[in-house]
Amino acid sequence: LPISGRFVARASVLDLRNAVLSHPEEVSSIFGLFPLSWLKTAGVTSEEFDHCYFERTGKHRPVQRLEDQAGGELPEETLGQGPALDEAQSASALRHDESADLEGWFQKGEDHYEGRGVPRDYAEAEKWFRLAAERGHARAQCYLGICYEVGLGVPRDDAQAVDWYRKGAEQGNAMAQFYLGTCYDAGNGVLQDYTHAVSWYRKAAEQGEASAQANLGWCYFYGRGVTKSSVVACKWFRLGADQGHSGAEEQFAALSALLSPTELAESKRLYEEYSKRKQP
Repeated sequence: LPISGRFVARASVLDLRNAVLSHPEEVSSIFGLFPLSWLKTAGVTSEEFDHCYFERTGKHRPVQRLEDQAGGELPEETLGQGPALDEAQSASALRHDESADLEGWFQKGEDHYEGRGVPRDYAEAEKWFRLAAERGHARAQCYLGICYEVGLGVPRDDAQAVDWYRKGAEQGNAMAQFYLGTCYDAGNGVLQDYTHAVSWYRKAAEQGEASAQANLGWCYFYGRGVTKSSVVACKWFRLGADQGHSGAEEQFAALSALLSPTELAESKRLYEEYSKRKQP
């Protein structure tokens, strides 16, 4: 979309944001008309703008950083209606925009979480995860749970972590199911309940989540939440090992050496039966 006074006056916050990040060269060429207050209205940080400009042009933007630009309001013919929104208002407008790009918001959060193309910033990651999570994005809900459980960008809060894991898990996200299982397993944010832990581990394991397969193996090995069975434990360790999970590989090798030939044959049968059932 072209950047113009008429467009700015009529556009939603999300449209403004998309326009800025889609046309960084055009914005840069007329940058004197766009002080930091307007960029905040569009929900764009200087790091995002600089990164986007470089991605589009292969060059670093040849002007000083946005924070160094002169402040003040836009000319009336450019701004159109109303004052610039502050950060909280911008987030609220994004949250209620019906054309929300939830996957895009999640990816921005993941970029900041991993330090991928931008400086690692857990507070910024949490902001984008929350925007997507509150609109029902399952992976964002899981990552927001991780932020709360570990204390990344927000104060540590196990109860909040469980709440967000559960939201993602109930939508079928395997990672969220696994982490919710660990909460029940350890009693973090909920009463310890091995039966619930096994239930969530199994849901994740059935989707191929290697860590859940390994943990389910441990549950069978120790008889936590299920009937103790080294034979079934060996099956789950082997499934996790197939995906390169180092802990599962070690336990599969160790347990295989302890099982009798009959037990090992039965475990192999269960493994092959399960693998065949899961083949597309």
